[in-house]
Amino acid sequence: MSMSSGLIIIITLAKLALRVDAEITVDNSTSGNTSVSLEDYVESYRRQFTTYIEDHNNRVDALHKLYEKNLESVEIQKQFLLDRIRQAEEHLFPLELLNSQSKKCVSKYRNEMPNSGRAQSDISECLEAARYQLKEIGADPRRTVKILENYYSKIFEESATNCLAEVNTPFKCVEEEILSANEFTINNNLKFDEEMDNSEHQARTHIKAVFNCSFVIHFQTAMAIAEAKVNIELCMKSEDNYCACQDGHTCENLQHVRPSELNSENITISNSLYGKSKSCLLLAASPEEENKPKEEAAAKAKPESPKKDNRKEAAAAPTKGAKKKKKRT
Repeated sequence: MSMSSGLIIIITLAKLALRVDAEITVDNSTSGNTSVSLEDYVESYRRQFTTYIEDHNNRVDALHKLYEKNLESVEIQKQFLLDRIRQAEEHLFPLELLNSQSKKCVSKYRNEMPNSGRAQSDISECLEAARYQLKEIGADPRRTVKILENYYSKIFEESATNCLAEVNTPFKCVEEEILSANEFTINNNLKFDEEMDNSEHQARTHIKAVFNCSFVIHFQTAMAIAEAKVNIELCMKSEDNYCACQDGHTCENLQHVRPSELNSENITISNSLYGKSKSCLLLAASPEEENKPKEEAAAKAKPESPKKDNRKEAAAAPTKGAKKKKKRT
C-alpha cells in the first residue's frame, strides 16, 4: 500500500467521524451558534423529570408536616388541661384545713372533680385516631409519584439509551421518546394535583374532627370543675341541696312550698322560721297540679251525708191551715 492511499483512508475516516459528530449535535436556534451534544440534551430532561419527582414528594411531605403540627397543638392543649385539673385539685387541700364543715363539703364533692388520668386517656384516643388517618392522607399522590419514578428510571432510560446507540437517526429517536415522556408527565401531573386537593380536604376534615373531640373533653372538664367548686362553696355556706346543719346532711324542719306562693311581685314574704327553735329549714317544691288529684281523691273518699227530700216531707206533714179546716168540718 502506497503512502498516498494511506492518507486517503485516514481522511475518509476523519470525514465519517465528523459526520457522526455533526449528527449527534443539536443546534440551538434561539441562542445563536451554540450547540450541545445529544447526551447533554437527554440529560437536561433527566434533571427536569427529577425535579418533578422532588417537587411532588415535597408537597406531600409538607402536607404531612402541617397535619402533624396541628396534632402537636392538640397535645399542647392536653397539657394545659391536665395543669388545670391539677390546680383545681390542689385548691381543695387548703379548704379541708379550714374547719370540719369545709372538710365534710370537700369530701362530699371531691369525686365530682374530673380525673386527670381519664382526661389524658380520652384526648390520647382522639390523637391516636387522627394519627391513624395520617397513613391514608397523601397515599394516592405517593402512588402517582411512584408511577412517574418507574417510568423515568425504566422506560425512558431504556429508550433513550437505545436511541443514543443508533448511528443513523439518533436525534429523531430521542425526540420521539422525549415527546412521549412529556405527555406521560403532563397527564400524571394533572392526576397528582387532583389527588393532592383531595388529600388536603381529607386532612382538614380529620384535623377538624380531632379538634372537636378535644374541645368536648375540655368543655366537659371545665364544667365539672366549675360545678364541683360551686357545690363545695354552697355546702360551706350551708346552702346546698341537703342542709348541712346536722350530721348526715339532713333537716327535720321540712316545709312544702307551692309555686303560687313564690310570687316575685310581692314586697314581703312569710317567715318560715318564725317561732321555730331550729334555724335549719328544708324547702321542698310541691306543685299545685300534683296536689289537686290528692284533694279530689280525698273528697271522693269522704262519705256523703244523706240529703232530705223536702217534697216528701211537705206532702207528709199537714199544714196548719189544713188542720184548722178539718176541725171546722
